[in-house]
Amino acid sequence: MKIEFGPSLWQKDPLLIPKDIDDCWVVAALQVARAVGAAIAGITIPVFRKAANRPDNPQVSNPGGAADVIRGLNKLWPKLRVSQSSRVWVTYRASLVKQGKVSILMVLSDKLTTEHQYGFKGPKSWHAISVRYVAGTFYGVNPLQPKGTKADRYSESELKAAAEAYPNGVQAVLVLPALAPVPPTLPADPTPFSQDDLDDAEEEGRINGIQEAIDALEKLI
Repeated sequence: MKIEFGPSLWQKDPLLIPKDIDDCWVVAALQVARAVGAAIAGITIPVFRKAANRPDNPQVSNPGGAADVIRGLNKLWPKLRVSQSSRVWVTYRASLVKQGKVSILMVLSDKLTTEHQYGFKGPKSWHAISVRYVAGTFYGVNPLQPKGTKADRYSESELKAAAEAYPNGVQAVLVLPALAPVPPTLPADPTPFSQDDLDDAEEEGRINGIQEAIDALEKLI
């Protein structure tokens, strides 16, 4: 199937029923889930948080991490192929470039370029964005960018710096579409003969039939 981020989702969208501003990880997960063919209609931020076993608390900041993203995706779309990347950039990069996976990448927004921060910066600007790689280019969707806009182009150096600045190293969730159903195995051909054998038998039968007709005609003469 074709993987496509589509228009950006927005973490402040009233339709997603946000309670505060710490839901970037949920919206990034929804962006990726839709990109790999999952139906996200009706999946709001509270619904995903419940599936991730991390309900929102509007009184305090309680963002989610990679493990929470994985729980939510697995609960809501169990057929998707979801895994956590290692904490090393080169391994994460290989998953995108060589294996064609899409991802939710945890970053320090302060390390992104100004145009990709969308106003979110500071020493504790922990954030999550959706990232994929296509034909030599990294593309990302920031949950803070305007709703319905296209994915931005990112340089690898920018993403690497922002990901490695996140606490405890690179944290990312990798996602692939669900596997297509395997068609049932066809029953074995019960005929023990090849097509050539069948063709020869048909020709022999035709010749024998002609000979029988000749023999019957001779008896009448």
